[in-house]
Amino acid sequence: MGEEPKGENNVLQLVPVQAELPVEFDNPAERVFEFWKALMGHPRSQMGPKRAAAIRRALAMWYTVDDLRLAVVGCRFDNWSQGQNDRNTTFDDVELICRDETKIDRFLKLGDERVRAMIAKENQTTAATDGW
Repeated sequence: MGEEPKGENNVLQLVPVQAELPVEFDNPAERVFEFWKALMGHPRSQMGPKRAAAIRRALAMWYTVDDLRLAVVGCRFDNWSQGQNDRNTTFDDVELICRDETKIDRFLKLGDERVRAMIAKENQTTAATDGW
């Protein structure tokens, strides 16, 4: 028998993070912010009042930390947000990602599609090697 496919709780483990998170943060907003910094490659960024307010507002709308992390993933793999647009400008700030439910939902959908594609690819690889 082959391995079980990765569960929904493990999907974020498939995302290649550019830097390891130094510690697990107790504050949910800090967990989202530190994940964003690591994945987007913004190690010197600070969580000022504007970013903190956007993340906290999103959490207050009943989005979970994992929802917001998945939205960050969606932004990371969205070509337009990563600078392939008419302005050649990157639009990847965590404040933008968490600005409102429309942005969050858009990036969540993109993140979910990306992670599902990664899971499918991993399952194909596993299935191909199970026969050996």
